[in-house]
Amino acid sequence: MRDADQLSRFARAVRGHRLDAGLTQSELATRADVSVRTVRAVEQGQVARPRSLAKIAAAVGLTWPPTGPRIGVLGPLVVETGVGEVRWESRKPRVLLGLLAVHPGRVVGHGEIVDVLWGEDPPAAHQNLVHGYVARVRTTLGDPSAVRTERGGYRLDLPHDHLDVTTFDALAARADVTALGEALDLWRGRVLADLPELHPHPTVQSIAARRSAAAVALADLALDQGVPGEAVERLRRLVADEPLHEGLHAKLLVTLAADGRQAAALEEFARIRSRLVDDLGVEPGPDLRAAHVRVLRQDFPDDRAVRMPRTTRVAAHG
Repeated sequence: MRDADQLSRFARAVRGHRLDAGLTQSELATRADVSVRTVRAVEQGQVARPRSLAKIAAAVGLTWPPTGPRIGVLGPLVVETGVGEVRWESRKPRVLLGLLAVHPGRVVGHGEIVDVLWGEDPPAAHQNLVHGYVARVRTTLGDPSAVRTERGGYRLDLPHDHLDVTTFDALAARADVTALGEALDLWRGRVLADLPELHPHPTVQSIAARRSAAAVALADLALDQGVPGEAVERLRRLVADEPLHEGLHAKLLVTLAADGRQAAALEEFARIRSRLVDDLGVEPGPDLRAAHVRVLRQDFPDDRAVRMPRTTRVAAHG
């Protein structure tokens, strides 16, 4: 991004964050330990000393200098450039970035992009439109090299720690309680929750499946190690996004009961059974019924955990 553009965006971000916090320019100056004149100059997009810029940024929760775009897909699409969260004016560039971001480091072909953006009836000028959307994404990210033109398509090229999905995969691959918990804590909701156009995409579904696998692995390890509480709240958040997933609910029942919360486990079973009957017209399946019976019987051989069918290896997409 050109320096003037960077300062202009930083100026808008500082002013917006200051107003959101209910601060005057004088109060921000005091908080940042700079002069009011410096705050005023920064909010007007004027050049200031790097140290002053960094102090003002820290005072309002920003970063200076920007460290490059960071993209989150484990929930609604979020783009952070170091000078504030990006506000999108057009939907299709967001969808395009979401598609690239779930394929980090891999080329996404023109055909796939067109299919996602327009389905079976693309406009005649779709190639030019895609080029234009790519240009908008590059401008929005503030880093033209972040989206590279490749033969037949485009590739998002960012460090792995600038993408929540690659960070998640790296943590989940370590397959211990702490790392799996940290991996699941990265999730803010369903994959690209605000972009339903991408929900049926196989890669999006694969990422969602990796979340479920990580939660199951965490539950199994937490039960084995006698710390079921490490898994309970993470499972709760997941089943809120997957309200009809019987296997995850079965794990939640068992971890709740193993954590000494039998009443909560029984309440959870009643809720999922009601959803299954009301929404799908079916009774709980064998795994969920088995978990329910074990909770009722308090069938915990070692007074810690019931070992359900296990999946402790979480494969990263590659």
